[in-house]
Amino acid sequence: MSTVNLNYGKLKDSYLFAKIAERVNAYSQMYPEKKILRLGIGDVTQPLCPSVIEALHEAVEDQSRAESFHGYMPECGYGPLRSAIAEYYRRRNVELNSHEVFISSGASDELGDLLHLFDRNLDAVLLEPAYPAYADANIMEGRTIHFIETSEINGFTPEPPAEALTALIYICSPNNPTGAVFSKERLKQWVDYANRTGSVILFDAAYEAFITEDDIPGSIFEIDGARTCAIEISSLSKTAGFTGTRCGYTVIPRELVRDGSSLNKMWIRNRTTRTNGVSYILQ
Repeated sequence: MSTVNLNYGKLKDSYLFAKIAERVNAYSQMYPEKKILRLGIGDVTQPLCPSVIEALHEAVEDQSRAESFHGYMPECGYGPLRSAIAEYYRRRNVELNSHEVFISSGASDELGDLLHLFDRNLDAVLLEPAYPAYADANIMEGRTIHFIETSEINGFTPEPPAEALTALIYICSPNNPTGAVFSKERLKQWVDYANRTGSVILFDAAYEAFITEDDIPGSIFEIDGARTCAIEISSLSKTAGFTGTRCGYTVIPRELVRDGSSLNKMWIRNRTTRTNGVSYILQ
């Protein structure tokens, strides 16, 4: 008899954002005259900027001509876009090779898919409060999760635990939902901890566009040592209002090696077997 993944039974009965939507709809029906400020799932309310609209129209026109038509895109991403993202990092004094950049359909998708690179016996470390998808993805994988509570006392950016855990460590900066940002000094503590324990940091940089201070890192790769212990996931949903169009990217350095295996090469294999790439029009 076929069996199912029983870990799904460990999930909460109602997904947070679905529950918020239910309550908003019920309130709207009771009080239709009330204006509601929606602070649940992040979505944009403004149209795409003119340069994006122009590029989308150009790409649609490309698809109408045989000489410029594109079918499946490269699984790891359109070369010019990968190079442009690497150049964006260089402006933050982060040297990346374009082959370390992988185009995706958004950060949320990648945060789940990346778990396929790791043994299911590897624990996860979450800094609470955290984006609910972090926990759900690991619960479905059957992983043990260690929650580290944050508060105003530590500025919602805690130090690494005293216990030497080898784990997948989730750090989101600026944080969803607290808005807290990690200083270079605090991120360095986590990078050193990950390198010392053999852990891997999954750094969610989806909100980096909101950082305006020069001394606050927008990428974990601004920290010495991060290339041997971190993967960075980001999205154009905040940078360019792409919540509906869905495009993001993941950075996996070539120096990131575990058990003698390059995670960069593993992810290339993952992409070539699991996706036909993000559409040309969006890239």
